[in-house]
Amino acid sequence: MKYYIIQHDWELNLLENEDSFDPYVGEPINFGEELNFPKIKLKFNSENIPDSIPNINGYIIFNQRIISVFKEAGLDYIQYFDVDVEDDNGNVISNEYKCLNILKVIDAIDFENSKLSWSDEETEKNRFIMGITDLRLKYPSINNELFFILKGGSNPLVLREDLAQAIVNKGCTGLEFYNAEGYSS
Repeated sequence: MKYYIIQHDWELNLLENEDSFDPYVGEPINFGEELNFPKIKLKFNSENIPDSIPNINGYIIFNQRIISVFKEAGLDYIQYFDVDVEDDNGNVISNEYKCLNILKVIDAIDFENSKLSWSDEETEKNRFIMGITDLRLKYPSINNELFFILKGGSNPLVLREDLAQAIVNKGCTGLEFYNAEGYSS
């Protein structure tokens, strides 16, 4: 089965203000731990908002169109936190968005065959991946999962081909899909 990495479509530069994320700086979101978040507020300079909201904080914010695909697939290892999308005047223009905390993290990087750049930490235990030039996956570790966070790779989202196709078939916007094999960040 083929897998894809999800990225934000950064050409959709609609987010006016990301200050509302400040209280969450340093929160271990998408590391496989349950969290307790208050409602998030985002301000947009456009009323045409994509189904996936790109943000520099690395939070995963999807609307109900994408979330419905996950729920139809039976994904039960995702926490959803409310997000209010506001216009310039502070009026809520959508409450259809959720911030996702994915609880399924899989150690599936084939370190021997991937090309990675590492931090300069002195001990191997403290090093972390700074960049991926050529990703290779350990498929036995994935165990045919539909959707997960790739451990150690700056938390990229990985989707199985059929789930990615279901999102594409629904016409969802704000996402780009890249083949996981050979992926470069």
